[in-house]
Amino acid sequence: MNQEKRRKRALITFGIGEGAYQFMYDFFKDFQNFFLTNIANMNPVMTGTIISAMNIFKVFFSPVTGVIIDSNPFKSKDKFLPWIRYMPFVLTAFFMAMAGSAWAKLPTPVTIVFFVSAYIFNTLLFNGYKGAIPTLAKNENEVSVVSTSSNLFKEVCRFLVGVAGPLLIVKLSATGKAEDAQGFFFTLLIFCSITIILYLTVAFEYKNATVGELKETVKEIKRQGKRGKANVSAMLRQIVSNKPLLIVFLTCSFAIVRYFVAAPMAPYFFKYVIGDVTLMAWYKAATQIVAIAATFLAPFILKYVIKDIKKLYIIILIAITGAHLGLAVTGSSLWGFNILMTIAQFFYSLKGVYDIVLFAAAIDYAVWKNIKKGGKETVAQGTAMSFYFMAITISQVIGVSILNWGLVQAGYQGAETVANPALAANLMNVVTYLPAAACVIALIIFLFFKLDQNKLSEMRKEIAEYKELQKE
Repeated sequence: MNQEKRRKRALITFGIGEGAYQFMYDFFKDFQNFFLTNIANMNPVMTGTIISAMNIFKVFFSPVTGVIIDSNPFKSKDKFLPWIRYMPFVLTAFFMAMAGSAWAKLPTPVTIVFFVSAYIFNTLLFNGYKGAIPTLAKNENEVSVVSTSSNLFKEVCRFLVGVAGPLLIVKLSATGKAEDAQGFFFTLLIFCSITIILYLTVAFEYKNATVGELKETVKEIKRQGKRGKANVSAMLRQIVSNKPLLIVFLTCSFAIVRYFVAAPMAPYFFKYVIGDVTLMAWYKAATQIVAIAATFLAPFILKYVIKDIKKLYIIILIAITGAHLGLAVTGSSLWGFNILMTIAQFFYSLKGVYDIVLFAAAIDYAVWKNIKKGGKETVAQGTAMSFYFMAITISQVIGVSILNWGLVQAGYQGAETVANPALAANLMNVVTYLPAAACVIALIIFLFFKLDQNKLSEMRKEIAEYKELQKE
């Protein structure tokens, strides 16, 4: 098989890593509260404090992991490969130590240490994996293919984890009838084992596909060896001076807020506005179907319909905003909510694919800028891509905060809340205007993004020519 065929196959199989991440981390995320309260026997206040503190800490730790990855501490031919290949083993050790300490009823601080380690250091795996995308994909169409395969594998594996996780916890428990520490331990062991196998597959395909890129990387490693330590301050300056990256980062930080407000609002809508939570099943089915459809269609839309990523992203943000503002017209109509939120989810899922395309474009800009300066610096590719994870974490913190604020303003008082017309109207205002406001802010920021299709094509042509010269 020639090198180009290997690379094209790797573009598809690279997405397996996203699915692998779900087996390990999505299961952990879904059951983290349950683990701390029911298995590790911590009180809810301590549980909430630990999780909130970790989310805030990860906002600042994510770019640090990017700097660590870019410094290439293993002096590997490819600075991302060691993290993809070996970090799943490290995380598995933390996860199993966490679950094992709870099962063995070790002191609570021991369990907390392993919990925090697993919670924090997954960013090294996530950013090491995501940071490799611009190395593998050569243009926005290829990036969208990688992003599409990643999202498809993510949805499939998330479904499998959601179905199998609760069943395995019970079946593998001591009694086989109720979840316990033993069931959690062995379920986590199975999922972590699957994660390791899948990431090793990704590492194998990625290594074979990027063999042609390694000659230039080896030269860079030798230069780093002569210089000694990687210049961390230079990498950070490179990030701060990369205006396209900062614009994309801020855009995503606000646009993703829409998800952390709209998705949790659905149960409140069906319970207090419609009065029948069972009808939410149809809504979830519809949004899941269009999410998968949008993910599948994303590369084709970019390649054949709207070929300028900047114009396409602007249209998407306008469409999401319009769908939410449309709720002001349809009010408490069940059909209006289902149709408009399904439309919003379709465009939001497209946005999820193109987020990676935009981050990759910003990294290409950094590479191009470095070439213009003589190619003397190491491009902080890992640090740049770590800002995507940072954007997601910031969005979660902002989204959860304004959602809770919105619920309080709407008159929601917890389990004792009684449905009434005023509450229904206020809840509709929350799901209508808060997500729309976040998307409008994102749109305004993104209008300052200057890399249109012509500029990107010109940059990538110069990058390709430079790399060919480096191989000679």
